[in-house]
Amino acid sequence: MPTREDMRSLGQEIVHSHEQRISGIAQIKSDTSAMLTGFHRAHAAMSKRLKADLAKVRPALAKEETKRRSEARKFMGELARVVAEGKAATQAQLEELARIQAGAQDEWQKLGATMQARRAGRPPKAAARRSGEEMGEE
Repeated sequence: MPTREDMRSLGQEIVHSHEQRISGIAQIKSDTSAMLTGFHRAHAAMSKRLKADLAKVRPALAKEETKRRSEARKFMGELARVVAEGKAATQAQLEELARIQAGAQDEWQKLGATMQARRAGRPPKAAARRSGEEMGEE
């Protein structure tokens, strides 16, 4: 069974360790506060430097932005012109192909009429006249 002196010593150790923890926590709070104050000061100084640097380059940035926008407008105009030319060329090709197709369709119908007439044993009306003209038989 513990003695009275052991109990007193144990109580004093508990009180002493509690005081040490309180003192350690107070030191941590003080160090943290000092560190945060240092961070705030460093941040303010950095902010001031960056704002001064930005003020120095802002006119050049604005000039380059104006130049970039001008070049972009010019490029978009050229692109629109190229697209319009492409559309016009495509339309011309489509019209030419439609003309060729119409001619081919006419020839195909004439060929069909000629073949049908030959199978029937009589010369075709339009085809006979035309084939005679082509061969110089007038």
